[in-house]
Amino acid sequence: MLLSMLRRQPPEVTVQLDLLGGGPLEGAFEQIVGRVRTRSAAERSFLEAFGTTASIPSPGPGRARPDIVVANTLAASRWAVAATPRGSTLVCHVHELDGVAERVLPTRRRGRVIDRVDRFIAAGPAVEAMLTDRWGVETRRVHALPEAVEPPERARWPQHGSPDETGADSVARVRRHARRSLGIPTDAAVVISVGACSPRKGADRFVDLLASIGGLRARSGVEQPLHGVWVGCTPDGTLERELALDARRSDRPVSLHLIPSTTDVDLWLGTADLCVGVAREDPYPLALLEAAIRGVPVVTFASGGAADLIASTTPDRVVPAGDIASMARVAERLLRTRDETTADLATERLRRHVKRTHTADVIAPRWWGLVLAGVDPDAGGRSPWSPNAPAQAASHPEEPGTR
Repeated sequence: MLLSMLRRQPPEVTVQLDLLGGGPLEGAFEQIVGRVRTRSAAERSFLEAFGTTASIPSPGPGRARPDIVVANTLAASRWAVAATPRGSTLVCHVHELDGVAERVLPTRRRGRVIDRVDRFIAAGPAVEAMLTDRWGVETRRVHALPEAVEPPERARWPQHGSPDETGADSVARVRRHARRSLGIPTDAAVVISVGACSPRKGADRFVDLLASIGGLRARSGVEQPLHGVWVGCTPDGTLERELALDARRSDRPVSLHLIPSTTDVDLWLGTADLCVGVAREDPYPLALLEAAIRGVPVVTFASGGAADLIASTTPDRVVPAGDIASMARVAERLLRTRDETTADLATERLRRHVKRTHTADVIAPRWWGLVLAGVDPDAGGRSPWSPNAPAQAASHPEEPGTR
């Protein structure tokens, strides 16, 4: 999401970007903001050792002292507290929920971050409730903002079609290519999920879900082959090997394809007949938004920030958290009725809603407004940033396919 916000930065603002590690989007960040500073392993170890009591010189050679520092995640907040000069505003964009939040910012280290951050931007109401109800942050400092995705016309279809080609022919061409590259028949039913291959994202549930869907289809006499695609895996990872083994040993063998983390998530979404959200905890899964805005039917557990969004237009596609059998029934029905008018209309309602409320073009002005607000207390209600006022972002790199 940070990349989308930076693409739309106000011309009056200069951004200096610090990454707490490299990643596949580092080059894309450099194209937008120029030189990106990637912190060394030694610097990261220093922060881990001393926590928020550390004081880290932020600007560095050739860099201006920032008026605003933005920590793009809770994981970056301890670094940002240590690096923010006295008198500068600190904004923290929180994308984590309780489980991950406790891991990256344990309770014993949380107090100084809460005290130092001037504004929290919460990725939706679930994160807002965590900050205000369970962390005790004053409501005046917490602002809920939906996550954002790029509009479909900006989707990347490298080597398979122009970004300007959004018609049926282009989508069909991408679909054929992606399926062919995985050995998936063009007439197969494809269920996709996107995220880090981890228990938190529910990867261990995916094979069981596919087997359950396959069982329902077999009992209904459906002969169409079923394939599952998980995007966001680590080659030869432990859980990945276990999933592949489970797929082979299942009572009903599952055709499973494990795709590494990639910047071409749009390509793999183009293969799908259905996108599922099986995470145990996910504040606002971008993959479900990206699928919905492209007209791919979506079903999710009621275990994160996307549930309220999907329930607002297609409530029958949100099932109780962890209920594999219920999700399988909904998924089987959606696959079976994919081309029926009623199913298409429901999917179209969600697509239009996401396009109207969750694209980066809609969210970016609100995000920048929250980031830049209140820098000058004498601004008298006007836009309170000065020309070329640097806003420094401290971030863990966002990795598509691990959202």
